[in-house]
Amino acid sequence: LAPDEALFRRKDAPERYAEHDIYRAHEWELPNGGQGVLPKSDLLKAIHEYSSEFYGALNRGQGVLDSGRNLDERSMDETALLALGILLEEAGREVLGRRGHLVFTEGAH
Repeated sequence: LAPDEALFRRKDAPERYAEHDIYRAHEWELPNGGQGVLPKSDLLKAIHEYSSEFYGALNRGQGVLDSGRNLDERSMDETALLALGILLEEAGREVLGRRGHLVFTEGAH
């Protein structure tokens, strides 16, 4: 379940309108709608899904901290998700190089 879906499914969640959507605020508050500044949302969704499954499996084992909170509540918040997304995009750019994405295309015959 994506974070925005979980937020707006709550009992007292505000009515969601596209023009006031807080999950789209980056489109009008960042240069170029956040393109090239923020990680791609598909990447963030994949990281979120993987970490949710990872911490879910960990919680079934032991994963409760001294404070009684679950480990995932203190490990992968929004800021950590964005930071990990930025790091993964930068690592991908470094590994593939400037034209490395072309390795996934076929040559014209």
